[in-house]
Amino acid sequence: MLRGIHDLRGRRFGRLVVMVDGEPEVRNRNAYWPCVCDSGTRKVLRGCDLLRGAIVSCGCQRADTGVRRNAARKGCMIAPRATKRDG
Repeated sequence: MLRGIHDLRGRRFGRLVVMVDGEPEVRNRNAYWPCVCDSGTRKVLRGCDLLRGAIVSCGCQRADTGVRRNAARKGCMIAPRATKRDG
């Protein structure tokens, strides 16, 4: 591993977990880490974005928030989306 790259393997950032067996891919002086979201989606994301909290899901959190916000506006109740962690 290159000097100055934080080892993020196995760490959780919101709904994302950096893969334990994953190695960072270095492009343009940035480390890109393979991640798995609670929804099952796999993405390769920049480590500095994970560390500063700019990315916390594969995009599923934004979709869930939008559905809940629209439902609340219309007076509906929506059950929370099941994730793999819920079992």
